[in-house]
Amino acid sequence: NRRGLFGEKHPQIAQSYFGLCFAAAPKGNLKEGLEFAKKSLQMRRELLGEEHPDTAESYNGIGYCYAYLGNTEEAFKNQQEALRIRIKTLGENHPQTAASYLNLGHG
Repeated sequence: NRRGLFGEKHPQIAQSYFGLCFAAAPKGNLKEGLEFAKKSLQMRRELLGEEHPDTAESYNGIGYCYAYLGNTEEAFKNQQEALRIRIKTLGENHPQTAASYLNLGHG
């Protein structure tokens, strides 16, 4: 498994938590998905920093979960942070930045 290969604190482990978010949420396990996304964000902020595209991906996942849980305020806040980071790190014309605009209803 990845933990055995990389250890507990590694970007690949953070990616696994992020993947678990999108495995759990569509099955109706939104709260569990949200916890996985938050764990991914925590690890990515620690390992990669706040200004990294993977960190933005975690904010996006958190926003997704909050939106489906009906908490539009938290969803919007996290989607905005994902957009901010993506603009700064990837630029305005990147597909992930465009996805963030769409998530916020600017598309």
